[in-house]
Amino acid sequence: MASKVEADLLVILTDVDGLFTANPRLDKDARLIPVVDQVTPELELALCGTDKNTAGSQVGRGGMKTKLEAAKVATHSGCATIIANGKEPGIISKVFNGEEKGTVFYREQA
Repeated sequence: MASKVEADLLVILTDVDGLFTANPRLDKDARLIPVVDQVTPELELALCGTDKNTAGSQVGRGGMKTKLEAAKVATHSGCATIIANGKEPGIISKVFNGEEKGTVFYREQA
């Protein structure tokens, strides 16, 4: 939808802190990825290509793979994207105040 309305920013609120190197519920060594310059096929395969990484939320629809696909569409359309933990109180204010929260996906330059 963000690409259709030519939005500048898409904020995806979820029940994890952002995009991780692995599923943080299954891998204690998973690390938050604070910035993604570009969603590449290699990134998608590395982070969404195994069951270890694709386990979805117990309450939401889809897992991180779905969120990564949405970020890819949005960034290809010139819309930056943030994936952040919607369960954290005041998360939107924190993000917009420049706190390092979630994962930022930069929009692709035309």
